[in-house]
Amino acid sequence: MAARVNYKVPLQQTLFELPLPESPQQTQSAYGSLWAALYLPQLSLEVLTTCDADKPCLVVHPQGGQMRVWALSATAATFGIATGMTVTEAYALCPELEILPRDHAAEQNALRQVAEWAGRYTSMVSLEPDGLLLELAGSLQLFGGLEKLLTRLRNDSSELKHLITVALAPTPQSALLLARCNEERVVEDIQSLRAELGALPITALPLSDKQAALAIRLGLRTLRDLWRLPSDGLAKRFGLAFTDYLDRLLGRRPEPRLAYESEPTFTTRWFFPTETDNLSFIFHGLEKLVVRLVSFMRLRGLSLNHLELLFYHSQHTTTRMELRSQQLCHQAEHLLMLMHERLERQQLQA
Repeated sequence: MAARVNYKVPLQQTLFELPLPESPQQTQSAYGSLWAALYLPQLSLEVLTTCDADKPCLVVHPQGGQMRVWALSATAATFGIATGMTVTEAYALCPELEILPRDHAAEQNALRQVAEWAGRYTSMVSLEPDGLLLELAGSLQLFGGLEKLLTRLRNDSSELKHLITVALAPTPQSALLLARCNEERVVEDIQSLRAELGALPITALPLSDKQAALAIRLGLRTLRDLWRLPSDGLAKRFGLAFTDYLDRLLGRRPEPRLAYESEPTFTTRWFFPTETDNLSFIFHGLEKLVVRLVSFMRLRGLSLNHLELLFYHSQHTTTRMELRSQQLCHQAEHLLMLMHERLERQQLQA
């Protein structure tokens, strides 16, 4: 059995006056900022429920006219398979492979859920295809400093059931680069970025195949090798788009970011490990859902007087339960009391 909570925000029932709709929030400059990159290296695998991590499993994606390995399980990696390989090359190493297509919609949905969770730390959350960026400079005082905020963020990330790499840096691109290289570092000083990034491989940069081949011919192995070249020469060889990226990476040019804005609709689920008719066990699941709902409302200054609960049974139709209150509710204790009273009166059909 599974339980789900649906809640559509009634704008006329908010506790606080809501601002008029605006264009997506943007940061004005990268200077003076502190960005946390949350990189999800296994996202493509984690969203596919049919993929067994204990088996050699691949997620594939069309690249350069061929299906190539986009993500792979740890078991598949033991056969020498790596991202970027063609499916034919991977099959040659392990004929028992399970091949699954990449599910872009599921990945985006998962990222939106992580973005909702990340809203508890900052109002500036920006989505990337493989993770998120959080601007934390404005949240440091609220959470008692960087160390406490970072500790809480890492501890709370266990709620997400995603493998997450966290890196902090003064610019969005430098934080992303560190996280994607599995470098969980904290770089606060923009002046030290060149030194902190210097040992990273140049292949970690967003290079085309032609640019990557050129870097090899020039003997460029790390970013430190790249720093030694004059900017004019880099622009001629690698193009203006690449030097623009380097300027944003090192904070020489600001990078405005669009803030994630969620729809005013909240839906969440809780899956029980086995079928159950135990009221205490069911109520434990509802407590977890209410915590998420209250967090959603608190971030938006919202309240409710109508809540819908759906209980899914394996062999019967869904049980629908509606809770209504004459007063607006925004406290977990009040909502849980209403649920408990209603559950004691209503008999679930299975």
